[in-house]
Amino acid sequence: YQYEELSPNVFTTELISSEIVFADSSKRWLTGVQDADGNTSQNWIRSGTSQEDCDAAQYPDPCEDQDPCVFNDELGVDDLEVWEKVVDGTWSPFRVVANEDCIDAPAGSLMGGGQSSNDISFLSSVDIVVTSDKSKWSRVVVLESQDNSDLSWNGSTEKLSPKKLPSVGKNGLPDGDGIGMSWFPGYAIDLESGERLNMAFAEDSWLGNEGGKDMIFNPSANLYTGFGEPLFGGKHYVYVFKNYRKEQPVVSGFSTNMPAYDECAFIRSKIVDNANPNAGDYLKVWRSCMWVGTPMLSETAIGLADESDPFSYIETDVRIKIRVASAYAKHSINAQHYTNTGGSINDWCPLYEFNMDSLAVSTETFVPDDSILSLINVVPNPYYAYSNYENNRLDNLIKIVNLPDQCTIKIYTVNGILVRTFNKDNNITHVEWNLKNFKNIPISSGLYLIHVDVPNVGERVLKWFGVIRPPDLDQF
Repeated sequence: YQYEELSPNVFTTELISSEIVFADSSKRWLTGVQDADGNTSQNWIRSGTSQEDCDAAQYPDPCEDQDPCVFNDELGVDDLEVWEKVVDGTWSPFRVVANEDCIDAPAGSLMGGGQSSNDISFLSSVDIVVTSDKSKWSRVVVLESQDNSDLSWNGSTEKLSPKKLPSVGKNGLPDGDGIGMSWFPGYAIDLESGERLNMAFAEDSWLGNEGGKDMIFNPSANLYTGFGEPLFGGKHYVYVFKNYRKEQPVVSGFSTNMPAYDECAFIRSKIVDNANPNAGDYLKVWRSCMWVGTPMLSETAIGLADESDPFSYIETDVRIKIRVASAYAKHSINAQHYTNTGGSINDWCPLYEFNMDSLAVSTETFVPDDSILSLINVVPNPYYAYSNYENNRLDNLIKIVNLPDQCTIKIYTVNGILVRTFNKDNNITHVEWNLKNFKNIPISSGLYLIHVDVPNVGERVLKWFGVIRPPDLDQF
């Protein structure tokens, strides 16, 4: 891939591919709120250059399709709308989601400038996995996604502020671990560093019937009400945070930057356990947010969850794969965040290693007898009137290949009539058959059985089908 250098150590990042993969492809229980252009709440990814003709009261200027933080003639972040296509428009870089002035959007006013501090070049390739294996679940902070604080869980919580309800365990019940914490049924991995990443999810407390008021990640399958009001599955937005200490360890110091997965301890310390978080605290959280998802259940998953297990909707494991191309450049300002600081490797640039051991020739290797027999074959099969082994119009020729020095080959019809026998005792690895029987009479078209008997090793039976052409004597 190619990249454009914008400034020292800053490069563009390009989307390579994205997909959602189900372990059992017949159980496609997970979907999401797909982005849509125009005057609609579903227009939650704000890329492009057009300015939507929309209700200014409901969709003010910052919600128009352009860089949500640049409102002049500067080049937009995503003029070509590439980032509106991630996993069919159900995932997006945090940088381009609709911002704080837009209702029903994953971003909110309590970002402390974190969205404008975020850059597309900051993105990494990730895997987000949803699994029923509780040993792999991630401890997360639960955020409020209701736009109107009067309709929040306590009537005063702002959007994207943590819900300070009792923390719950993997069974969905209070676990005595303070407030604001829950479990996401899965994990996120940064594929470029191999690190597990911190996550968070939101829910809309006003949408209690959509699982929005229980501190559990249990999105519904409902997109709108019967009156067209957005439900978006209860607005269980998912956020994936990068290890920002690795990217910016010197600028602000370790204590002010997001680490790799720490069971959300860093986020918790800044905005949950902190009684009066300020804009700076929110900035330290949101500037490290890479990816945002808007998950919902598919219609096929309706009714799968039950009261005894709120996560029974997970019919099969799901892997959300997002791949981006990053520049071959230093992804660390210094090495202080590493445990081993004995010296840099490759000047802290990405280091890739490979070997060709699996392709190397091996000698004096024992091969099981049945593996040797499996190599014996007949070519071409099927035979349609000619083969590349033939030299003239009168030839009909096939080969039985990969034979040992000594073996006996017998060819039968499907009725068990012996057609031809070859007794091989040489170091040539094949036997040629001219498609004639032991009387030198051409065989008829049809199915034949080829039995190969290798002394002291075993037997192999091949099925061969041939269509025999009549002799062409026009040129004689």
